[in-house]
Amino acid sequence: MPVAASAATMESGQTPIIVWWDYLLASEIGPSVKGLKIVIPSDASYAAYYDQAISKSAPDPAAARLWEEYLYSTTGQNLWLQGEARPIELSTLVSNGTVDQAAYKALPPAPSGNVTFPSQSQQSAAETVVSQQWSSVIG
Repeated sequence: MPVAASAATMESGQTPIIVWWDYLLASEIGPSVKGLKIVIPSDASYAAYYDQAISKSAPDPAAARLWEEYLYSTTGQNLWLQGEARPIELSTLVSNGTVDQAAYKALPPAPSGNVTFPSQSQQSAAETVVSQQWSSVIG
């Protein structure tokens, strides 16, 4: 029977290996599991962006735009970093000297070279597999 990985299943040894986004492991599981080591494979890194949008029919689209501006400001990007996520503007923060050094040093090392992003057809194929197999695997 499939098991949803968590800090408890890591601690019990039920899920000794978890393949998950590095920031989720670091921020959600890392603090509670002693000896947890996050490894990003050097030959198989995979990435994805989170999409954000502002609805033109939002009750206050100007407030939403201000929120977006805050998220991409130096302060906002450092907050992402403090949450152990890799902010999109990380290289700019480093080059400008505005990066939160403690948070930056706490990130697991990222592989060198290019990161692989899925193509639209790969994403569509994955969505099809998940939708077809979800109920039989998850229940």
